[in-house]
Amino acid sequence: MIGASAIAKSRTYLELLAIGNPYAKLSHDDNKDFSPRIGFAYDLAGQGKHILRGGYGLYYGNIFQNIPLFMIQQANPTIYQSVFDIFAGDTVPGTSLILGQNSAQGWSFGNSPSPTIPPPLTTLVDGATGRLMDPNYRNPVSQQFNVGYQWAATKNSVVEIEYVHELGLHENKTVNINPKIATLGVDSSGNPIITSAPRPLSAAFAAAGVPVLGRVMDEQSVNRSRYDGLNFSYRQHMTKHFSLNANYTLSRAMG
Repeated sequence: MIGASAIAKSRTYLELLAIGNPYAKLSHDDNKDFSPRIGFAYDLAGQGKHILRGGYGLYYGNIFQNIPLFMIQQANPTIYQSVFDIFAGDTVPGTSLILGQNSAQGWSFGNSPSPTIPPPLTTLVDGATGRLMDPNYRNPVSQQFNVGYQWAATKNSVVEIEYVHELGLHENKTVNINPKIATLGVDSSGNPIITSAPRPLSAAFAAAGVPVLGRVMDEQSVNRSRYDGLNFSYRQHMTKHFSLNANYTLSRAMG
């Protein structure tokens, strides 16, 4: 997992640290996980015709590299970030905002010249998107359980029924901890309008004298998934060169 050395240089982490935000903590390397596996097979009749099998395992996975990529990039000497953002609602619909400036620019696609792209930036600017790995981030883990029954109906055929259960824990979810909160109101004529309040961290960023970030995307290991499957199979050995195989799976997956 990505350790404290990369996070400590992240511009987003440094900004959150400057305002005393609780997310400004260093995570640790999650490299001491315990991953047991166990299985069994039991001959019910002692004749090799009725076999009961099962097993359980705990499997840790790797973090998808795109998850910490943006945070790591914000720890480099020069950083990647958007400098031109088109939106509507905060000012006049159809206007745009050059990140790093506080004034709306009357820009329209196809009519106005493209903005000048500045040199590579070394700091975040007003309105930039912050990226962070959560202090409590952990490696994803999968709990897998299976139990099955095998019946040798004849010397050339076998029937199998197996149930498989998989539970995925500590999977990734991106959470915006500095969202733009929209509210529904009415204008002087009674028509509904949508307005947005300042982002929760905007005042603290401004008071600390650091760039006022837009979205702050925190990567958290709080997602989970589940799979349940019931497998049926029949195998019949026909001749030396042919066999008949039939399979059916009834399953459900949720995330």
